[in-house]
Amino acid sequence: MPLEAPREPMVPLIRTLLSFTVLGRPNTASAETRAPTDLPLIPIWIYDVFMARAATTADAFNAVAEPRRREILDALSEGERPVNELVDLLGLAQPHVSRHLRVLREVGAVVARDEGRHRVYRLNPQALKPIHDWVAGYRHLWEERFELLEDVLEDLKESDTQE
Repeated sequence: MPLEAPREPMVPLIRTLLSFTVLGRPNTASAETRAPTDLPLIPIWIYDVFMARAATTADAFNAVAEPRRREILDALSEGERPVNELVDLLGLAQPHVSRHLRVLREVGAVVARDEGRHRVYRLNPQALKPIHDWVAGYRHLWEERFELLEDVLEDLKESDTQE
């Protein structure tokens, strides 16, 4: 007989949590008389505990979701840079920049090398290829919109010259 975690101790806790409304007061109305706005809310900590989340370092998409990491990638697109230069450029504390660089390094978006006592980072564009490939699927939409915009601008120029 397989062992299972006992669910019985959780039932009263879950019933109590589900009995609270938006205002945080117990919901004493029966199901028949309860208004639609009296639907129970589940506290966010339950969601956080029981719902799986994608790790920040799972792939390039998650890694570049953070705006500061995109700024680092932009800076490294111009060439290699030591950590101190990135710190000055971004205006962040060195530990914050190092944490962002660690995430980018774990997904392979940046590569580090030691140069004396300093660590120098460079961009690894191959790791960003999945993002490029995904965005490329939407390229035709952009091109269509730019063509429409070009047509509108030509019409505006023609109307200005006729006046």
